[in-house]
Amino acid sequence: MSNENKRRPKEGWRQLNFKTIICLPTPKCAAIFFALLFIFSLVLTCVILSLTYQILEKKSDTIKFNGDFDYSEGKVTITLTKSDIDKIKGPLFIYIETEDYYQNHRIYLKSKSKEQLSDTSTDTLSTDCSPLVKDGELDINFGIYDKNHYIVPCGLMPASFINTTISISVNGETVNIDSDGISWKYDNSDMYKTHEFGYLDIEDKHFKVWMRNSPTSTLRKLYGKIDEKDAKEGIIEFNVELYKNYLEYLSDKRIIITTTTRIGGKNKVLGWAYFVICVVSFSWSVFFAVMSKYHQVPDIKDVFKKFSS
Repeated sequence: MSNENKRRPKEGWRQLNFKTIICLPTPKCAAIFFALLFIFSLVLTCVILSLTYQILEKKSDTIKFNGDFDYSEGKVTITLTKSDIDKIKGPLFIYIETEDYYQNHRIYLKSKSKEQLSDTSTDTLSTDCSPLVKDGELDINFGIYDKNHYIVPCGLMPASFINTTISISVNGETVNIDSDGISWKYDNSDMYKTHEFGYLDIEDKHFKVWMRNSPTSTLRKLYGKIDEKDAKEGIIEFNVELYKNYLEYLSDKRIIITTTTRIGGKNKVLGWAYFVICVVSFSWSVFFAVMSKYHQVPDIKDVFKKFSS
């Protein structure tokens, strides 16, 4: 039972004092907990790393482009061996990797208007899309607007999108690339709607993928996939075309082809992170197991009796 405090504050409340209960885990309990954590981490480590090393991932050399910022073209090849073909159990996914491109920079990341992209009215374009709101700013001329006209879509992030086309041939035979389903289901709702005066196709699936910013300076943007039957031993040639680079900036680009497993793509970092947890948990489990033999812990019933008296 709690003891009622007879003091009455001005508000008329009464203060109640309760006994404090302290949980005192024993070394044996801690040893069991860390042992279970060790087993859990060990299982995840084995599953993630085993599936990760089953994935085929090959990267091309840096693409050398010829042309200007309105149009440029480059070719690159990736060779598949017989052992590579044996690892392919499903479609082969194609990524465009861009290096030294900081898409997570604060000014760049916020320089867009979600309302404008969804074709809804907004009066905050000047703040949302700064420093690229109107045609002619930052010495960028889009060529379809009057001077100082609001551009659609405004902002640095949309303007940095470069319309890219990739064509593939395997051992000289043209292969079709399937780009359906590369954007997220949420993006395909009402988040992006084509605008009558837009200089970009806002509903383009590749544009939607670009607008999903990368947390690192190395961007991997999914372009499409090719069927398993089209992945044959030999040379895969990629012809990459870039159209309308409005910001006139181009980082090194590569092509990556990869397979997936039930956990998705390669994730060595997560696997080895669980391995570290596994080692630490095992160490603590052994430590508390040894401690339980030499450390005398009071009985929990005696602790309750002490606090209840």
